[in-house]
Amino acid sequence: MVTGALLLASVYHSVLFYYNRIRLIGNYALYLWSVFAYCFIRCFYIQQIPHLPYFSADEVLQMLSFALYIRFTKVAMELDPEKDKLAYRFTKIAPAVIAIYLVIHAISFGLFFSYKPIDPLYFASYIAIRAFLLLVGFICLMIVIKKRTSVYFRYIAYGVLSLIIIGMAATIIELFWKNNNYVDPLTILAVGYNIDLFFFSGAISYKMRTETVAKEQANKLVLEQQIEIQKNEMERLVISFKVKEEERSRIATELHDEIGSTISSISILSDVIIKEKNETSIKAMQLEIKGNSKLIMEKMDDIIWSLNPRNDSMEKMLLRIKQFATPLFEARNINYEYNIDNAVYALPLPIEQRQQAYLILKEAINNLIKHAACTEATITATKGSDNTLLFWVADNGKGYKTDNESSGNGLENMKLRARNMDAAITFVSSRGMGTTINLIIKLG
Repeated sequence: MVTGALLLASVYHSVLFYYNRIRLIGNYALYLWSVFAYCFIRCFYIQQIPHLPYFSADEVLQMLSFALYIRFTKVAMELDPEKDKLAYRFTKIAPAVIAIYLVIHAISFGLFFSYKPIDPLYFASYIAIRAFLLLVGFICLMIVIKKRTSVYFRYIAYGVLSLIIIGMAATIIELFWKNNNYVDPLTILAVGYNIDLFFFSGAISYKMRTETVAKEQANKLVLEQQIEIQKNEMERLVISFKVKEEERSRIATELHDEIGSTISSISILSDVIIKEKNETSIKAMQLEIKGNSKLIMEKMDDIIWSLNPRNDSMEKMLLRIKQFATPLFEARNINYEYNIDNAVYALPLPIEQRQQAYLILKEAINNLIKHAACTEATITATKGSDNTLLFWVADNGKGYKTDNESSGNGLENMKLRARNMDAAITFVSSRGMGTTINLIIKLG
């Protein structure tokens, strides 16, 4: 019965190793096959396997199974070379100690072929190897007891303890009651192997089950993360689509509001010119058409510039402000200064806010050129301490009374643009004291 159970366990764990390639199962399968070989041979030789020249087959098969058992437990206990130094060293040298014992065992049989336990060399080596194996067993038991919080290590501890107890019992019977016909030490050891099989198989099954559950949970987590990533990507695409739709709508509105009315006035003026007879009136209307055409070109240029991805940065926007303002300042002999903090260039400002800010600054500069009658101008951009972006355009011109604002100066247009981008704009001015326009944009 014991042999049959060992055969089934050996085949099962061998197949398990073949499909999973787990080192722990491979070492356990080797150990089971060695124990099966020992028990199988004993099925034919109930009392004792016949002695061969220079060694006892019983002893060799036992030592082989012990060597493979120690190799298996070394893997099963997950020994750390640093934290478990003593156990690691003993399990590492155990195969070499067993090999030395078998050489001494063969020598003792060559010298004392009668195979009597009282022969000094045989008896001393027999006791020494079992004492060594018992020591290794106790060291391993201490290690797994320290790790007993895990069900897996508790199973390993039970298996090691059962083999220690039954091994000690078999050794005592071998030494003192060897000729007792009712109790055979090797049969007791075989039963111990079977008990050990029960605990170790349980430990391996538990470990594989927990690892399978952990792997399933990890796969589930990965799947959930992938679903979340796909969900976020879908939301990003939806938002991107909405942004593009809003941008298209904004551009259409801007083309209609900014350019449509100007083109309409050009069309009307053109019709009037055809019918007009007065040369002076025709000349004035031609100049107005020319001015409106130039204005349309500027607005179209601004829109096209803002849509170009290469211009999608604060640095490009501020550079365009300079390119727009500098020729105007120089043409009017205005001393100008640009105060731009380096931190501003890296600030994340959405394209719509960036475009609206550009148009507000452009309008402010236009007002300065047309109405300020100034000799000095300053354009400043800086990052506020409360996560804001600050722009201001200042001059030393004639100023105006802020309680009597003129819509002709484009102030209402600037206010509207500021509201559209959720920004704040203020106008500080008085007669003869110049004007400062402040634009405060909240950063996301």
